[in-house]
Amino acid sequence: MRYNLSNGGLVTILNNKIYITDIKKFTGTYIIGSGHQKQLDGLFWFMNCDDSYIYYSDQKRENYLLRFNICTESTEVIVESPCYGVIFIDGCCYYINERDKKLYRYSLSERKGEVIADNNVLCFFAGGDTIFYSTDRGIYCCTLKGEMREEISDVPGVGLIALDEKIFFADKENNYILTMLDINTGEREIFEEISPISINTDGNYLYCSNRKHSNSIYRIDFRRKTCIRICGESSDYLHIIDDELYFCSNLGWYKMPLSGGQPQKII
Repeated sequence: MRYNLSNGGLVTILNNKIYITDIKKFTGTYIIGSGHQKQLDGLFWFMNCDDSYIYYSDQKRENYLLRFNICTESTEVIVESPCYGVIFIDGCCYYINERDKKLYRYSLSERKGEVIADNNVLCFFAGGDTIFYSTDRGIYCCTLKGEMREEISDVPGVGLIALDEKIFFADKENNYILTMLDINTGEREIFEEISPISINTDGNYLYCSNRKHSNSIYRIDFRRKTCIRICGESSDYLHIIDDELYFCSNLGWYKMPLSGGQPQKII
């Protein structure tokens, strides 16, 4: 589910309730569960669940980093800076500051932040004990504390996914074509027919909204280097939760099985 954060983190499920952000009218965030629906005032982006809290960036509050208590439905400001791409790991929030474009690590216990990468960071992903991030100069990795920095590629990319000792990304210098980079050998392969505006994975396949084919949804078997279209709807913001694919189409939210099929409208 962590790769959902690379696609906006606009949908999450906690305590059998769906939290889903209204990106049609930008009125707030819906809570849907047990046949009931209500709306919160905040416009939640990059939702991270931890016990009874959701950490998120609130578009209605200058994109500050906030914490929402699902029991009391109260909010608390954590960082008074515009935060992009928020990822919560082991008591720390990682984010890009939208003002200075630096990558930060904020410790909730110490209530202080530190710079992890001071370049012009385009995007990042944190998984395990490693952070992968891209700048205008290329793709890099480092530890969660910003140590042992290493250049992986001199090609900048967006939509980073790390899987099976490989990095997948949309090549910023080659019309955003889907590219697979072997971390160990540096060898690159491209998928000419795929140019993702949104990319996600279930650990076995990649799922892309393909701008080359009207943003319809493709499933890519990167091991066999094959792809198949599983939904003809124009789509964006791909999220994967419990073997289902959630996506936005014509400003409405839909879901469908990962294997494909008829999308079902949520809101």
